[in-house]
Amino acid sequence: MVAQLLEYAAWAKELNSDDVVELAVNYLASVSCAVEFQAWFLDTFEQEEFPKLNLNLRLFIAAEEIAPSVARSCRFLRTCYGVDISCVEFRVYRTETGDILVGSEHIVGKEDPARLASHGRHRWSGELPVKQVVWEAAQAVASRKENFAPKDVVAEVVTRYPDFNKTTVGCQIISDCVNHTSRHHYPGGEDRYWWVEKGKYQLYNPRKHASTSSKATKP
Repeated sequence: MVAQLLEYAAWAKELNSDDVVELAVNYLASVSCAVEFQAWFLDTFEQEEFPKLNLNLRLFIAAEEIAPSVARSCRFLRTCYGVDISCVEFRVYRTETGDILVGSEHIVGKEDPARLASHGRHRWSGELPVKQVVWEAAQAVASRKENFAPKDVVAEVVTRYPDFNKTTVGCQIISDCVNHTSRHHYPGGEDRYWWVEKGKYQLYNPRKHASTSSKATKP
């Protein structure tokens, strides 16, 4: 399994940004989703600017149960060689209203971020971690209005740190967003934000937002 994942990564590493766009456009066409790709990308990932793609690879193994030998091998690659690899175990639930929810747990993926940084995975070179920069900016924005958009946080961050990579802000918000459906793609998240609707967030308040969560049971 690990060897197959590395084989996929070696192939993907050779793709340039245009290759990735072509693959995505072909896939969207195959599922009858006729859209202009860049507009679709910006809307789906809540970005303000279209980034250059495939600058870094993130590798995932996802299963209901991951063998200890697989996790051990991936942890070795991550902590000793800086490979951004994660193992995610997931569970599927159905709510009382019939909605399907997916819960996940990172078995590998949170270890030794300093080692990953030393291998050039994070381009931000400021004193504060990316997570903290975004969090402080989001708190400042939230002090002015309850609902905020990622672009509001981007504007606040850039005011403070002009050289900050703006495209990382949206990803960090999703990582730290309690109820965002894509959170499991971003390891190491903390419970800091609440997704209201597409493009709108609030600071997470357990007392306020717990009442809006659905009770879930296994299907």
